[in-house]
Amino acid sequence: MGWYIAFFAIELLVLSALFIRHQLHKKQIDKSLSLTWIFCLSILVLTLLSFIPLKSGAHDSILYQVIFYSYGLVCILGNAILLTCAGYLLRVIKMRTRMTRQAFIFFWAFMAVDAVLFLTTGLTGYAYSGTLISWSDAINSPLYFYRIPGPWMTYHLYFSLLLALLIFISMILKCVSMPIVYAGKYITIGSYFLIISILNIALNFFSIFRINYQAPVIFMALIPPLVYHQLYHYKPVLLVASMRKMVFDKLGSPVVLFDNEDFLADYNSSAAEVFVLEKPLLNHLTLTDFLKRSVGNQMRERSTSTVEEVNILTPSGQELVYKLDYSRLNDKNGRDYGTLLMFHDISEFKKLYNSMERTAMTDLLTGLSSRVHLQKKITEINLYRKYPYTAVVCSISGINLITEGFGEDAGKAATMHVADLLRSQLRASDFAAYDDGNMIVLMPDTGSADAEAVFNRISRILKHDRAFNFSLSFVFGVASRASRDADMQLTVSQAQADMLKNKMRVDAEVHKSIIDSLREALRLSAFETEQHSLRVQSLCVKIAEKLNLPENEIKNLEKLALFHDIGKLSVPSEIINKPSPLTAEEMRIMQLHVINGYKIANVSEELAPVAREILCHHERWDGKGYPNGYAGEEIPYLSRIVTVADSFDVITHDRPYKFARPVQSALDEIRRNRGIQFDPAVVDAFLSLDFSKIKI
Repeated sequence: MGWYIAFFAIELLVLSALFIRHQLHKKQIDKSLSLTWIFCLSILVLTLLSFIPLKSGAHDSILYQVIFYSYGLVCILGNAILLTCAGYLLRVIKMRTRMTRQAFIFFWAFMAVDAVLFLTTGLTGYAYSGTLISWSDAINSPLYFYRIPGPWMTYHLYFSLLLALLIFISMILKCVSMPIVYAGKYITIGSYFLIISILNIALNFFSIFRINYQAPVIFMALIPPLVYHQLYHYKPVLLVASMRKMVFDKLGSPVVLFDNEDFLADYNSSAAEVFVLEKPLLNHLTLTDFLKRSVGNQMRERSTSTVEEVNILTPSGQELVYKLDYSRLNDKNGRDYGTLLMFHDISEFKKLYNSMERTAMTDLLTGLSSRVHLQKKITEINLYRKYPYTAVVCSISGINLITEGFGEDAGKAATMHVADLLRSQLRASDFAAYDDGNMIVLMPDTGSADAEAVFNRISRILKHDRAFNFSLSFVFGVASRASRDADMQLTVSQAQADMLKNKMRVDAEVHKSIIDSLREALRLSAFETEQHSLRVQSLCVKIAEKLNLPENEIKNLEKLALFHDIGKLSVPSEIINKPSPLTAEEMRIMQLHVINGYKIANVSEELAPVAREILCHHERWDGKGYPNGYAGEEIPYLSRIVTVADSFDVITHDRPYKFARPVQSALDEIRRNRGIQFDPAVVDAFLSLDFSKIKI
């Protein structure tokens, strides 16, 4: 009796502790498993009844009846625990199928019959009966209820064993499809059910054990806490060790482990391949020897934790770049466990970084160094106090006018041409960069006079260069570093100021040269012949005289007539010479020529006075022209004169998209558009001309 009471006390403590733990982890437990806790507590309460002593002849007492029927209730709860846990486990391991659902319908039906036989008066005799016995041979010792199995009890116990076998087989099937390190959890759970069910049967069928009736079912009560522990707190050493080893071997990066005496302890397959490590080296190769043969002298230091970038030559002869994480392994008490070396391959990242760095350091247009590289170079000169050093800043004269007049591609080509010339004439030690339209050259061991001689020579070469249909030249400024402590950035600024001073002196001459080149380009173009420009200019002068314009306005009108379509130099020739009607996109590009012409004129001192007139010479009197839709008096007066003269000349001469029309037809066209496309006053003056004396 004593060991039984001790067993009961331990069971009560275990279940109470696990129940409290369950309350703290409610979210981890399925509702169906929570139900088994209710069954367990019910069994414990009913088990207490087994300790209530009874008097002889108490068979008809209420207390006896309560104890009698509690036995049936405990038996029913025992199988309910098995069936509930079985359903929960099958759901956890994802083996719930249509067949298992049908089986569970049968099981619950059997449970219903079982409950009727165990708990219904008059039918309990088929399941069990009871008597009073003493657990001691002493006189007047207390009597306790003792159950006597009936015919149905055998089926009841076999049903318990069937449920346990079902769970055990399910666990085995689950284990077949998973690694052995995971299978232990499910094999253990299945074994719990099987062993406890066998004990239950043994204690019920074999009277040799002489244990009170609640003892077998207490074994059933052990199932929920065991299942809970296995599902949520199962941490076998084999599983953890196997998974750690698997992760260690599957790492794509080389990993090498040394023990606390700095001898080789372990390595993964990647490390074996890269560093040619073999098993005989274990416990023999030292950390120092490994680093010497693998990374040489590339590590700057060896401390508790170090990150280095190292170059490693693989057995195949390929040189790779690795990031080396060097870590000493210590526990919380500071005891040394060894050294871990992890190598991360950053070769591709390094290539990308170097490519991006080269891109950042190089100007994409000229191939010279960029502003970023220039600043880095200036910082280096200041840091190492390099002296003497001379800075030269040069700028292509009239580059904006070239870009606007001959097109963006021409401007870029001119810039690249000058950059190539600089590279070919400078020394290897000279540094050349391109920044914001200027070329900056830093020349070591060079004075101002020597630098000026070099750039005067380059200027002469460029002057005789015939790579383009316009002349190229540049202006430059020179400044030398005053001392080793002088700021090189200040020297560059002084050279730039000298360049700007020289540029102001030569700009007018350069612009005149470029304008002459543009005039020549117009003369040679297929769409604007010299004769056309001269004819439009002649007509404009005659109209101006009829309108009594002052002399200065007539001079501006002559310039406007000569250069009104200068912006067409940047329009593709295939659009200009297209014989068929232009598409909407082509028409948009064509209409941009007035804006391009406006930009060209604005950067030219000679054409700036007629820049707005060039912009507006395609505006219409009715406001339907381009680019701004000006109407009437909003349109500059000289633009209105050029519009009439230009339209007349275009009508009377062949173009790629049309044939010339007679003079009278052209005059009729001008007259019809009086007050619509053209200024009425200008048209009246134009029509009053004697066309018999005008060369068409």
